Amino acid sequence: MTAPLDCFFVEREDLIERYVAGDAAKASLSQEQLAAFEEHYFGCPVCFEKLQAARAAREAMLTVGASSRRTAWIGWAAAAMVVVTSASAWYLLRPAGAPASHVTAKRPPATVPLELAKIDPPRYDAVELRGSESPADARFRGAMKAYTAARYQDAAAQLSAISSHAPSQFFAAASQLMAGNTDAAIAALQAVPPESPFAEESKWLLAKAWLGRNEPDKAKPILDALSAGGGDFAAAAARLREQLKQWEAGR
Repeated sequence: MTAPLDCFFVEREDLIERYVAGDAAKASLSQEQLAAFEEHYFGCPVCFEKLQAARAAREAMLTVGASSRRTAWIGWAAAAMVVVTSASAWYLLRPAGAPASHVTAKRPPATVPLELAKIDPPRYDAVELRGSESPADARFRGAMKAYTAARYQDAAAQLSAISSHAPSQFFAAASQLMAGNTDAAIAALQAVPPESPFAEESKWLLAKAWLGRNEPDKAKPILDALSAGGGDFAAAAARLREQLKQWEAGR
């Protein structure tokens, strides 16, 4: 069974656009990503409506020639509006007791600007060890091959199986976050102990995860603590905190 995605990951990775853009773009998604995305949009009314609108837009673009791009754009907007309005109206006006089908309870789409929640994969520099290495270190190095290849689901599974190993604990949490498994990532990041050499970076990723979940009130105290701590992420946390203030003031 594939791990569930959330709306933030769908938007961040342009999964809807890639899904409807044609065979070449769709082929860039792994079978695991395809399965997880399809499971998500069947249960998420917001992403399901966006997918229907994107399909209608593509069909409108394909029905006109190159000389009618402006008409195609107008057709795209109209088609998208019809699809979203129709889907919303069906959900709101469906008879009592009618099956909700694709429409199940989900959180509303994220309102925190995407650029504030953007996450870059934590840097990993492989180190050549002299002499013998522990079994945990050997397993870690093997698992990080999946991480550096951006196979984050595989990396998360392998790293999570390595117990009592600080680098594995941190990169397992980071892999969960990069794979779109936000709930699992939050739980794993919260479990990183304060004595870990990755404690500060874990807090930074945790703040980003809460922003991706559209819960800025949970991210703000983490960013304040990082700013006051004077560590490697103090300046970045202070900047992000200020950007959050500006966004909130402009809402």
